[in-house]
Amino acid sequence: MIGSQSVLIAPTRNDELDAMTAEAEAEPSSTPEAPTVRRRTTFSSLRTRNFRLMAASQLISNIGWWMQYTALNWLVLSLTGSPAAVGLTAALQFAPTVVLGMAGGLLADRYPKRRILLVNVRSCLHGIRAVGGGLCRGLRVRPVY
Repeated sequence: MIGSQSVLIAPTRNDELDAMTAEAEAEPSSTPEAPTVRRRTTFSSLRTRNFRLMAASQLISNIGWWMQYTALNWLVLSLTGSPAAVGLTAALQFAPTVVLGMAGGLLADRYPKRRILLVNVRSCLHGIRAVGGGLCRGLRVRPVY
C-alpha cells in the first residue's frame, strides 16, 4: 500500500522563493496598471495660482501690520521714554480683537466676506492717516491711544 499512496511534502522556504523569482522573471501580464496617484508634498498647494496670490497678499499684509505695530510702539517710546506707556499701547492695540472677536465672527457669518474686508481695510487706513496727520501737527501720546 505504501506504493499506491501519495506522500505530500510541505514546500520549503526555498521552493517559495524560487516560485516568486520565476513569477517576477516571467513576461509582464496584459492587465493594465492602476493609475498613479500624485503624491502630495509640503508645497503642493502652491501649484494653484489663486492660492499663490492669496499667500503672497497675506504675507505682504502681515509684514505691513507688524511694521505699523512696531512703528507705533516706537513712536510712543520716543515721545514718552516710558516702557509702561509702550506696554499700555500694545495692550490697547489688541483690546478690540479681544473685546469684539465674537461679534466679528457673528458678522462674518451673516454678511459677505468681501464687503467686511473692504470696510476693515478702510478703517485701518483711516487710523493710519489720523496718526500720520497728528505727527505733522506735533502729536502728543494721548491721540495714539
